[in-house]
Amino acid sequence: MLSPDFLLSSISAILLARHSTLVVEAVVPAYGGFTVSCDHVATQEELFAIHDGATPVFPAGAKVMVILPTFTSYLKLMDVPYLSHSGQTITLDRVMDYIRRSPAASSMILTAPIRIVHNSAASDTATIYLNIANMVSGVRAKEVVNHPLQMGGKVSYIRAAKANPGIALCQCCWKWGHPSSACQVLQAKCLLCMGPHSREHHRTLAGCYKGNAKANPPVPPMAEGMSCPHPSHCVNCRKDHPADNRKCNFW
Repeated sequence: MLSPDFLLSSISAILLARHSTLVVEAVVPAYGGFTVSCDHVATQEELFAIHDGATPVFPAGAKVMVILPTFTSYLKLMDVPYLSHSGQTITLDRVMDYIRRSPAASSMILTAPIRIVHNSAASDTATIYLNIANMVSGVRAKEVVNHPLQMGGKVSYIRAAKANPGIALCQCCWKWGHPSSACQVLQAKCLLCMGPHSREHHRTLAGCYKGNAKANPPVPPMAEGMSCPHPSHCVNCRKDHPADNRKCNFW
């Protein structure tokens, strides 16, 4: 069993020899390896020194890696062309290709799939959300925020975004951003069709179930047990699913 005290001593000796001001306060087993607690965030040079101090302590041939703990930073690409000159909508593969060719690519280590959100049905631009692995010092996000990125012949800019993990989905109008108690609509709307009734009464009150005897030819009411033939309509992203569908980009 490798001694944490021995590892601490070896690392401290190398840091001292390289005239580093970093002080190693403790070394403890954790996460299948060791956590090295220091008095400040190590620079890249100090990470190299920790690596060189730790390597002789491990068995010959062992692969030693030294990394800073990471957390997620939230970014967004603004005003990205949603349509190409030929009318094709932007794809995830195309976005990834732009990112890989960017000078900021080395700092954009994704921790989740990117999300493309069309700004509106009548818009030719989109907003792209990215989650990246950041250092404790926040250096990776600082390196890319406000950085220009060539996207489809136009320049888009990387901005900081918010995670908004606790944002409310109103149960009255089904829009994101406020709780039901603060909703300004006069009456609740149906999650499925946005009609002026609750979801529970969709079958009773929605016109698609009632039919239309005055139509030519007449449209009979739907038989008991049949599902609504019309797709749901999300009031947030405008796509054909209920607003509470977790596959919606707004989730």
